[in-house]
Amino acid sequence: SYISTGKLWFDCSAESVLLYGVKADTVTLLNHKLTNLNINSGCDISSLVIAAGSGSASLDSIGSSKIGQLRLESCTSASIGSGIGSVEITGSGISASVSGEHDYLIITGSNNTITLSSDARLTSLKIMGENNIVKAADTASLSGNISCGEIEVLGKSNTLAFNSSSVTPFKITIGGTENSVVSAFKSISALSVTGTKANIKLSSLTDITDFSVSGSENNIEVTSALSFSASISGSLNNISAKSDTDMAAVLISGSSNWLSLLCADLSSVSISGNYNTVNKQNTGKVDSLDIPGTNNVFVLFADNELVSAETKGVSNTLTVNGIAAAITLSGRKCTLDGSGKATTLNINASGCTVSLAAETTTDNSGNGEEARVLELVTLGY
Repeated sequence: SYISTGKLWFDCSAESVLLYGVKADTVTLLNHKLTNLNINSGCDISSLVIAAGSGSASLDSIGSSKIGQLRLESCTSASIGSGIGSVEITGSGISASVSGEHDYLIITGSNNTITLSSDARLTSLKIMGENNIVKAADTASLSGNISCGEIEVLGKSNTLAFNSSSVTPFKITIGGTENSVVSAFKSISALSVTGTKANIKLSSLTDITDFSVSGSENNIEVTSALSFSASISGSLNNISAKSDTDMAAVLISGSSNWLSLLCADLSSVSISGNYNTVNKQNTGKVDSLDIPGTNNVFVLFADNELVSAETKGVSNTLTVNGIAAAITLSGRKCTLDGSGKATTLNINASGCTVSLAAETTTDNSGNGEEARVLELVTLGY
């Protein structure tokens, strides 16, 4: 026989709970000490709330039963398997293992440790709260692949550690503050860093389609086997972006960032922000460099080729230790130096300091200064 009820409560005196054929909107466990929880076949529970003082909740084998939502408010540990739609961990100090398929996993509590088994399937993973750890089981790299559609690391001082190269998210968002994400993935469609003071070390066995940083004071190391683009609008970030092949467009509109680009060929770099330092390392070619911002530094390492470059902003520095085909200095008080050389150099602005060797130099700085004076006079009138 089935028992059907709206709300079912077990108070602190109930240590062992056995449910068989129970249909309920909400089942709440308020056990002082939970010694046994057994949900057998035939149960249909919309919401299961576990708020036990201590004890373990075993939900990794519930047969044909269905639980719409599981909320862990307090207990010592929990094992969570298939048959549960969504999981929310609001308590603190809980050690939980998660396997099977679930709509989403949300952690809003603190000091919890969550381990995902190799067969875990999540539509969404959201880590909030503080000092939580979410990691892949040691066996995840040996059998099966963890599947997680979207990952959000928010809150403060949370840790995500998937070092099995088995997870395949389509989007990762790292917000909050002082979070740590050190993980290896099969692929990442979109990576967005919106938070502050995070320590991020990510790698993808294939590609990262879209990489953006709008947060500040982050330490980021990103490695991709294939080409990817980057957009940096935040400030005070230390970023190392590495591709085993080429990189697409890199756009820097933020300020005071340090960016190291380790790749073969690079299609284009645009620096519209201020006080940024960008280094092109490894061996390869940069098709286009445009610097409309001010007080930026771009360094082309040896064994690299720069096809075309123009500094449009004021007080930018371009250091060429490789070879440059064509360089145009259109912004005032720019510096061009380095141990390499340029084929063609055009100087169209005044106050520039040039020590880089060039085969052909065209100095139009006087004309540029005359045009600037006329513009200032016109604005004055």
